[in-house]
Amino acid sequence: MRGANVTGLDFSATQLRHGRTKMAESGVRFPVVQADGERIPFADERFDLIFCDHGVMGFADPFLTVPEVARVLRPGGLFVFNGTTPWMWVAWGDDELPAAREMRLDYFGLRRADHDDPDWSTTEFQLTYGDWIRLFRANRLRDRGPHRAATGRRRRHDVRRLCAARVGAGVPRRAHLEGAEGAGCRQLVPGGSPR
Repeated sequence: MRGANVTGLDFSATQLRHGRTKMAESGVRFPVVQADGERIPFADERFDLIFCDHGVMGFADPFLTVPEVARVLRPGGLFVFNGTTPWMWVAWGDDELPAAREMRLDYFGLRRADHDDPDWSTTEFQLTYGDWIRLFRANRLRDRGPHRAATGRRRRHDVRRLCAARVGAGVPRRAHLEGAEGAGCRQLVPGGSPR
């Protein structure tokens, strides 16, 4: 973090409290802001880098969060995020059965899942790979390709993040899922032209 001005943002007061505790333990200090990722309370072109490890990209509507990220990123800035693969949703389904090697949900029908359990209630969002790419392009974020480890080689699971979904007809309900379980990071920069 040398030379960087870091700002933390989270919707959850509990997460921010936990983060402050970890900062105190490590001796690192930077401002943290409680805010909604669908309405980021910062000026346009404020940040050079936005990093999200799961969080807002999966628990808030990406059709609201991605435009906000694009708005607050400076030209040439990076948006790096990590999230689950949509294949997890498709293989898991919407029941209590364990994940399978068959598609249990329609891949092209992904968007939002509301979980109402007496012990845990949440809403999650997931898009197809093609929908993510179209959303990034619509917000003038261009893809810089998969994250590379310090060795400069592609990580095996990052290649799967490059798959673009076929648009159009639905996927057969019981289609086979050979080797589609990986997830990786994507780096996006503002200024790409939509295609």
